[in-house]
Amino acid sequence: MDNPDAHYLTTGPEIYEQTNGTVTHFVMAASTGGTISGVGKYLKEQNKDVKCVLVDPVGSVLKGYQETGTIRQEDNKTFQIEGFGKAYIPRTLNIDVVDWSVSYNDN
Repeated sequence: MDNPDAHYLTTGPEIYEQTNGTVTHFVMAASTGGTISGVGKYLKEQNKDVKCVLVDPVGSVLKGYQETGTIRQEDNKTFQIEGFGKAYIPRTLNIDVVDWSVSYNDN
């Protein structure tokens, strides 16, 4: 659970400062969800209008979970890319910071 906290304390402020507070969207693929959760929380606290977008490979359950609040078994398929996507919902993912999800085909 230290992963989202670390990004909240470091990566989020760095992005906000380097954009002089003008950041409007944070687009991120997720694995454990620590980066999007921590950065998203920080940016939204600075500006409630910041949008966080989760990019998820076809075959991962994260996009479907963000959209429906449940794991849809039809989403749980093989995907090729390493390091992104999941077959389960990690405890470190705070899906509440994600405004919408998009999927991509990695085959």
